[in-house]
This record gives sequence, structure tokens and C-alpha cells, in this order.
Amino acid sequence: MKLGADINSNPDQEGVGYFLQSAQDGFRCSSAVAHLNKTFDRKNLDVIVNGTVSKVLFNQGTNEPNTNEQLRAVGVTLLDSNNTIDLLLDQQQSGSEIILSAGAIGSPHLLQLSGIGQEAVSNKIGVRHRVTSPGVGQNLQDHLQLRQVFEAQPGIPTLNTQLATYVQQLLVGVQYVANRTGPLSMAASQVCAFVRTRPEMTRPDVQFHLQPLSASTPGKGLDSYSAFTSSVCQLRPTSVGSIEVLSKNPFDAPVLCPNYLSTEEDQKCAVDALRYSRKLITETKAMANIVGQELRPGKKCVTDEELLVGAMDVAESIYHPAGTCKMGNDADSVVDERLRVRMGDDGGILPGLRVVDTSIMPTLVSGNTNGPTMMIAERASQMILEDRQSGGC
Repeated sequence: MKLGADINSNPDQEGVGYFLQSAQDGFRCSSAVAHLNKTFDRKNLDVIVNGTVSKVLFNQGTNEPNTNEQLRAVGVTLLDSNNTIDLLLDQQQSGSEIILSAGAIGSPHLLQLSGIGQEAVSNKIGVRHRVTSPGVGQNLQDHLQLRQVFEAQPGIPTLNTQLATYVQQLLVGVQYVANRTGPLSMAASQVCAFVRTRPEMTRPDVQFHLQPLSASTPGKGLDSYSAFTSSVCQLRPTSVGSIEVLSKNPFDAPVLCPNYLSTEEDQKCAVDALRYSRKLITETKAMANIVGQELRPGKKCVTDEELLVGAMDVAESIYHPAGTCKMGNDADSVVDERLRVRMGDDGGILPGLRVVDTSIMPTLVSGNTNGPTMMIAERASQMILEDRQSGGC
């Protein structure tokens, strides 16, 4: 494997390198920090927080016939501090439109709440069906990480031991406040690797996220002993799931059915990934003086069947859901090549409504989704301006 300062510089992706961070001056530089925070003083921008959009509004009332040729999205309903506010587009401004950017879970959920999707789903929750689009909420794809945990040799520090007491946590906090360095300035993972689990493969099929910490459940606190995590995920999973609205109450979370490891190909990749990780961590000279025993899923998992069960025990989402409002031109595509919401398989476009987030990806990218999502937004912004200047979306 090749080692590079920038893992993205390898044309074939294969190799090992440090993760690049979206950070500035010791703080995470999110898309809001990079783009939105600088625009708060614009007269044409209002930012509303702690509000929930409950549905998209249309020009047709509830008592009018559903005529797709006349249908247009004209606004959204916002639930804010127990108030219901209808936010309407300025119909005098040519090309005004609604941009849904609620992510691969939120955007299809909101479309279904608005009667866009499968008619049976609209009928089930008791909302008026507006647009038949069978692909809404389908094609859910995600990277599943297998969090393999290894004990560190005695005397080898990890974040588990460096943050074990309140005094240590205080010192780390002082270090961060004083010069923006130390554990609090780090990303969750420091080193990544793209590898082929089998030599006959033409490109990497697995990505490593190496972390100097371990936790039985992420977000619930670190383990009390010194250990580190070798998290591996399949880059191009073939298991596909779905998202479906539960009720017309927008505060009811939708039902997610990711179908992780439901295909033979994904199951084989999970087994191969754990074997590769175990060999890399326990059988290399570089790690000999660092690593102790494998703690999770444990060296007791040896056969394919045992490793598959072990993979299921340590598996979690790596938070890369995508694909639930996919872009394309077939019957299951929710948006077209300009991210405008399609009306069924006749090629028609629902005026006034666009989706811009990872849900539009037809296929999940083979890597982290943050950068590609930024690029989707950049390209969409160009399309929005172009369509605005030409007189409509």
C-alpha cells in the first residue's frame, strides 16, 4: 500500500494517509460556518431555528381536482413554537422555488408528508396524494462500519486513558483553550486506508477509519481500558433499504429499513474486511509493540459463519445515508438531472420544487459523503441561478 500526505492524491484511491479535516483555527468548519454565517446580514435572507417544516404547499386547494398539469409547489408549512406558519413563494418573482435540503432521511420523509411518492403511502397516513413518484424513500444506501476493537499493550496511552479522569479532561480543555491543540482539536478518526480485501480486485473495496479510542456504544463514553478501534466499511454496498413515513405527524420519525448485510456480496465483504483488519493489526511489525488482544468481536470468531455473526455484533452506521430521492430519468427517479422533482415516469417536472442533498445520489459514493455533498450544493446553486435567469425552474 502507498502512503501519502493526501489520500485523495492517489489516482487509484488505494493507499494509506491522514484524514483531511474541515477545520479552521481548531474549530470544525461546517457548511454553515463556511457559507451561511457570512451571509446573515443579507436583506434577502431570514434564518429560522427550532422550527419544523411539516409539508410542501401547492397551488391547488383540497377541494379541487388533482390535475398534474396545473400543479405547482408554492410554499411550505412551518411549525414554530406551537404556531403554524405558511411560508409562501413570491409569485411575482420569476423562478422562485423551494429547495429541500433535509438529507437522505428528512427529504423523502417531507415529500411523503406532502403527498409525493407512492399513492398507497399517502392513503395510509391520510394525506392528499399529489404526485406519483414510486422512488421516494426507496434506494436507501449507507456505509456500514464494523468497529473492531483491539487492546493496547501496557503503557501505551490512548484517548481512553488520557481522558479517564475529570482532572485529565480539565487539562485537555485548558490545552485546547490555550492553543487549540490536543485531543479536542482532533477528528474522530486520524488515519484512513483504502484497500483491496482480495488481490483479484481491480480497486479498493474497503475503507479503514483508525481511531485511538474505543467505546462499547459511540456517544456513550469511552471504555475504561486502553484500546483503539479499527473501523472498516464496505465502499460499494449492494444492500438497499427504504424509508417510509409513519404518520402525518411530522414529529413521528419515519420507519428506516436499511437492510444491512442482506446480500451475499456484502456478507462476504464483511468477513473479508474483518480478516484483513485482524491481519493488518496483529501480524505487522509496525503494530507488534502496540497491540494486545482483539476484544471485539474477538479472536473466538474464526470461521466465515462466526465472523459474519461477529460483524453483525459490532456493526453500526457510519452516517452516510444516500439515494432516497435519486436523480435519473427512469420511473424510480425522483429528481431529474437539474434536481427538479419529477412527476412520475412521463418526464414532467413539478414546478417550484427541487431537492439538494445526498438523497439525490443514484449510487452511494465510495468514500466519505461530506465533500461530494458540498459539490452537489455548489453545482445546484449554479443550476438555480441559471434557471432563475431564464425565467423559471
